[in-house]
Amino acid sequence: MIVSCKCGQVQLEVTGKPFMVAACYCDDCQAGWKRIEAFENAAPVLDDRGGIEGLYFRNDRVRVVQGEELLQPFKLKPESPMRRMMAKCCNTAMYSSREDFRFTGIIRARFGPDAPPLEVRYFTKFSPEQPFVSHDVPSYPGVPLRNKLKMLRAHLAATLHL
Repeated sequence: MIVSCKCGQVQLEVTGKPFMVAACYCDDCQAGWKRIEAFENAAPVLDDRGGIEGLYFRNDRVRVVQGEELLQPFKLKPESPMRRMMAKCCNTAMYSSREDFRFTGIIRARFGPDAPPLEVRYFTKFSPEQPFVSHDVPSYPGVPLRNKLKMLRAHLAATLHL
């Protein structure tokens, strides 16, 4: 499947199904994505409670097929392992990845109406809306063990080329 920025100059190809579809409410995600939302004509990506919805794929299942030179990385601090990528052609938030993990979280909105449904919300303890109540999917103040195991399996499978 091909996903793209608003203007179509940056395109990513994803292979297979995501291993997780989740919304993260951690303070790092809120601060990082707010910086990208602040750019001129940037579409909002955080929901009204501060969460960012993403589809998570192993790195070997994601590749930039067009416009790589238009991707601009953002880190909150130079030493941070987390980087967020924006298409500078149209200021579209695209994805995030960490130097120490082998998976990529692509912004769910990039998939349009074909995006699979959200499965879980985590780090809700950082949401400005407290108490955090979710009636659509399970929500957790941290990352539940089940989701940590999904991330670990994806990281190991990509590392071992399985």
